[in-house]
Amino acid sequence: MTERELFSRRGPVPDDWFEREEGVPMSKEPSRALTAALLAPLSGASALEIGAGTGGMTVELLRAVGPEGSVVSLEVSETAAALARTNVARAGLSARSSVILGRAPEDIPEELFDVIFIGGHGRGLESVADACWQRLARGGRILITAVTPGTTARALVRLEELGADAGFWRVASAAGRKAGGDWLLSAHNPIDLIWGDKR
Repeated sequence: MTERELFSRRGPVPDDWFEREEGVPMSKEPSRALTAALLAPLSGASALEIGAGTGGMTVELLRAVGPEGSVVSLEVSETAAALARTNVARAGLSARSSVILGRAPEDIPEELFDVIFIGGHGRGLESVADACWQRLARGGRILITAVTPGTTARALVRLEELGADAGFWRVASAAGRKAGGDWLLSAHNPIDLIWGDKR
């Protein structure tokens, strides 16, 4: 898929387009589509991503911010950072992407961002959220993904403590696939999308 095809196609980039490595996580297509929608409008925005993984969300953010925007991704794993860079390069988007090897919160860049996506936080959710809130421009949004109810509760409490206008969706998506002359559904694990707006 060329860069032109990547930008003109509707919907998220398919999961099977990305190069993968065992042990490196990647969000599913519906999750990436909803995350980009919840962070919209993104045209021309500066975005920070905590936890690049395979680079699936990195590519979606780069598509959404367009030629005038940029995405900085912080990734703790050398393997994941290299894989994310590879997938961004395959998409022809390296010029507007910076994948930094480092750990949050201590290695978060000292600049302001319009939107921040926290896809990986380890056990330091609160400290990562605090640091990201300091780097979020007024009028911006932080979005955190969670796969356990406990993490969702912690994220909501912290965002409200920081003064954010918070909310969340719980999404249990399923992908349709052709089976003979009919269609079947393959369910994905539920995921929570938690956001906080800075007024």
